[in-house]
Amino acid sequence: MPSRDRAIERCVGDVGVFGREYWGRQPLLRRGPESYDDLLDVETIEAQLVQLGRRPTFRVVQAGSTIPVADYTKRARVGGVEIDDVADVERVLDLVAGGATVVLQGLHRTWAPLATFCQELELTASHRAQANAYLSPPNAAGLISHADRHDVIVLQVAGVKHWDVEGLGDLELEAGHSMYVPAGTRHSARTTGDHSLHLTIGFLTTTRRRVVRDIIDHIGADLDAPLPFGYANSGQWETLVAEFAAMIDIASRQLAATSPAEEAARQLTRHGRRRHHHVGRLAATVGARVVHDGVRLRWRGAMRRAGIGDDGRVVVELGDRILRVPGAAAEALAVVEARSEFAVADLAGLDEASRATLARRLVREGLLEIADGPAPVRG
Repeated sequence: MPSRDRAIERCVGDVGVFGREYWGRQPLLRRGPESYDDLLDVETIEAQLVQLGRRPTFRVVQAGSTIPVADYTKRARVGGVEIDDVADVERVLDLVAGGATVVLQGLHRTWAPLATFCQELELTASHRAQANAYLSPPNAAGLISHADRHDVIVLQVAGVKHWDVEGLGDLELEAGHSMYVPAGTRHSARTTGDHSLHLTIGFLTTTRRRVVRDIIDHIGADLDAPLPFGYANSGQWETLVAEFAAMIDIASRQLAATSPAEEAARQLTRHGRRRHHHVGRLAATVGARVVHDGVRLRWRGAMRRAGIGDDGRVVVELGDRILRVPGAAAEALAVVEARSEFAVADLAGLDEASRATLARRLVREGLLEIADGPAPVRG
């Protein structure tokens, strides 16, 4: 299994079975064996509130309703500027003691472990992933029964939470358990005698409807003409029906003329424009000595060498952009393509200064990162 699949495997088990039998079809309950406390803990939530807590990065809810923002925020001074909606941690603690739930939103943007985790999920799923966290005290009423418009994976980090999920019924998630809930599946949750910390990984899916809508949006100007003047007035029924028949005919003919291969290529190009950021790019940009022969680099993105340009430089495609590097770097790029982790000194065919220059460029572009732990095996 490709190493990039390890993140989704932690959530759903067998990735192939999940994709074939559950994704977009039915809910899935998985009772371990896993642990998600490397992704988040209660101490991190407190630190986020103290250091980064400003609406809309968090909210507080109770008994299915969002508590008014003024009840748990204050004004603060930052760099000579007064800002609103900053977390009043003392008030938040009082509300939690009274049974409220703290929700941290957009953790894929503010907490590095979840940023990396969501990026790895996206590499497997091809759909955008975002992360929120819910911390509830014992015996807290959660959100009332509802259905989300996006697919969700629930990861129980700590404590216990009771759920009622359409298709699964009543169940309890304990630490290390996970659950997949497709869009449109009704569900509700509450704590019992224990507190609960769980993550929700939401997938902003690219649907078939959206693809068809994108195709229609690219249809020629015929569909941009307005409906007839006074089309809703009495006596215009036949005219309106004829107008709709003409519109449907135009759309049908142009949809039928759409090349599936060209549309697939367009969707893949759009997907390739997503840039995954990681720590280290700024350091590599401003510090010439940050990247040197002794530094190990790790594969982070995807690239394709598209050949040699008319100017003799190697053309490298990185999804959303094209790089052109000197032809002398061709052998070094072969190392980048073939290995999941390597030292800058391994970039063959270049002298030391050129190796460092190429490495810094690829780190800055997001293709590589400076390795600081065990390397994944690229599949």
